[in-house]
Amino acid sequence: LQCLSCGSDIELDAFTYVNYQGRVICPKCRWQQDVRIESGELRFASNVSDVYAPIRDMVAWDIPSEILADLAEASLDAGVLAYKSAVVMARRCVQAVLLDRGISDQKLDDMLDEAKNKGVLTERLFQSAKAVRFFGNSGAHPQDPALREVKQLDALLALQIVKEIIQSIYPEKQPPAS
Repeated sequence: LQCLSCGSDIELDAFTYVNYQGRVICPKCRWQQDVRIESGELRFASNVSDVYAPIRDMVAWDIPSEILADLAEASLDAGVLAYKSAVVMARRCVQAVLLDRGISDQKLDDMLDEAKNKGVLTERLFQSAKAVRFFGNSGAHPQDPALREVKQLDALLALQIVKEIIQSIYPEKQPPAS
């Protein structure tokens, strides 16, 4: 079997996987893909099994719907190997969160400085948000040779950072009163 993400060969035990339907994880890049093997022959393989898995836990947070939609789009992009799109959408999420928190609309770098100065972002989250800004710029600026390649890890890290920022700013939803 070949990994649909990184192209590495995945060795499967012929006895165990002679008739199998389920997930296989690439030992090299950890990408999950769904497969169906019948009589030892691969019949189906897809790496788009649950593209929203990285952000599924975010529905527990009281996030504006537009920001959650952008986060979902970033997750979808990462899930279909559109890493440049994913990091651009992650950057958009950071900017939308800052705007929602009253930070004035300006260059994102200046918005991050203002958010740190106003206590909206801790030092650690400020530094992390700067990384998302860099990743987002990587996806958006084709002329800069240093920024042309965006990898899976970049997209997944950007998603994780955005989730941390959101969780630090917005409260968890309260269960309905019974």
